[in-house]
Amino acid sequence: MGTLVLLQGVLHGMLHQAQCEIVARKLSVDISAEYSDCIVVGVSAELPDGLYLAVFEGHSMRIVRDHGIWLAASPAKREPA
Repeated sequence: MGTLVLLQGVLHGMLHQAQCEIVARKLSVDISAEYSDCIVVGVSAELPDGLYLAVFEGHSMRIVRDHGIWLAASPAKREPA
């Protein structure tokens, strides 16, 4: 089932880099946490529509901003150490 958590992240794309917050469902409680159902919040409304990479808690995922709405374009994946 998982627990909803608020994570700090960074968006990269469209010639921009911006701090963001990500609401995600944390699926495990150990150090190798996995996340699902990620939603980008707390980011500047000034960013243009397009494809971005969100990086957070050792994970990354592709995000699309379409008409001002942030949509996950891929599942969250653990970054190699």
